Amino acid sequence: TRSLEKWECDWKAVMAGAETTEPVLMAAKDVFDRYHIPNSYASDFLAAMRQDLSKSRYANFDELRAYMYGSAAVVGLMLTHIIGWDASVSAEEVQKPAMALGEAMQLTNFLRDIGEDYRERGRIYLPQDELARFGLTDADIANGVVTPAFVEMMKWQIARANALYEEANRGIKLLNSKGRLPVRLASDLYRFILEKIEQNNYDVFTKRASTSFVEKVKTVPLSMLYA
Repeated sequence: TRSLEKWECDWKAVMAGAETTEPVLMAAKDVFDRYHIPNSYASDFLAAMRQDLSKSRYANFDELRAYMYGSAAVVGLMLTHIIGWDASVSAEEVQKPAMALGEAMQLTNFLRDIGEDYRERGRIYLPQDELARFGLTDADIANGVVTPAFVEMMKWQIARANALYEEANRGIKLLNSKGRLPVRLASDLYRFILEKIEQNNYDVFTKRASTSFVEKVKTVPLSMLYA
């Protein structure tokens, strides 16, 4: 907590004009200044990091989505400023899919790391009301058993994440051409993790869904087709 508080205090001071020799702060300020990134994005991101220190359950998706705005969506928003977009479209048209990609990738993380997040941090990011909808409780996450109810819940969660990837991918064509491939590749590689979860029969308790180097390389040509 103290480290995060110190970092935030130093960041605010630097953005207000204070001198620093800390390389990460210097580089971050340069990027924010050069690409005219709103400082509120950094504030929202740091607020989400603080929340992780005290909050370990989310009542519903709206509550989780508010957290994801700071932890993931603002990252997409920052990148739109760095990459840039076609002058013929509005900022809102570009930003909505960018936020969707941040959410999709964050949800993918949540699903992949269900077991790890509970064992190592005592956190359950899946909304409590959605667990209940499938007849699941925190105890089911603690037990780490892949039951039929758990599988159905995972299928539903993966479908939502895939819908967000689709929404995000439709917005990539609005970005400046040089930035499209890296974004599409990031989208495709992260989305591939969802397939890996399915291939692991939804066991996110004893298996970690990950892609091999060869699989990553094979993804590049397909991403290039759609970038």
